[in-house]
Amino acid sequence: MKLTFLILISIFALGCLSVSALSKTGRDYSKEVSAIMDDTVSAEGVIEKQGITSYQYGTHVLKDGKKTLYALTSKSVKLNDYVGKRVKVTGTPIDGYPLEGGPAFLEVTKVEPVK
Repeated sequence: MKLTFLILISIFALGCLSVSALSKTGRDYSKEVSAIMDDTVSAEGVIEKQGITSYQYGTHVLKDGKKTLYALTSKSVKLNDYVGKRVKVTGTPIDGYPLEGGPAFLEVTKVEPVK
């Protein structure tokens, strides 16, 4: 019981030191730390169907104006239902991407309309 308690306290202390070290750099790491801690990413933009591209992955893209933020795919959300709409997507980055100068690749788990 005491050993378990000591291990938990040690893990907590290491976590606090890591956050403290990040905050002293002067950069805002809140989004990066959040993504690392829960391995999810959220972004806002307009969903469009994926056309012919040089990178050829994903079924859809999330765009902000002319800039493509993410290539998207989803096993749980019907992305076609959101084509042309401004949304906030949440998902998990797919390892090994981006490729060939393309955008990061996101497995979408949630889509919320944005007004």
